[in-house]
Amino acid sequence: MASVELRALIDNVLNDTSRDLDDTSRDMKEQADAVDAAFQKRVVEVDNAKMALEENLRKVSIGLLRSTYVFVRLSNVFLLSYLSPTTVVLQLLC
Repeated sequence: MASVELRALIDNVLNDTSRDLDDTSRDMKEQADAVDAAFQKRVVEVDNAKMALEENLRKVSIGLLRSTYVFVRLSNVFLLSYLSPTTVVLQLLC
């Protein structure tokens, strides 16, 4: 009889351990999936932020180029201001 009871006890321990391992494995898989989803979401957010910063940089660079062009033009007009007013107006129109 003791042998049968011992065998039943061993079977119960093995079944409980197997069930616990299955639960642990399932929990770990759910955690890994949640981390992966959060990481992928963050990658998309960083990529969107990078694109927005690149677009802003492009706009600022274009504005800076335009400002530099206007400054150079005005500097040229100022240097030529010793000429007749007609020459200055023509320089501004070009």
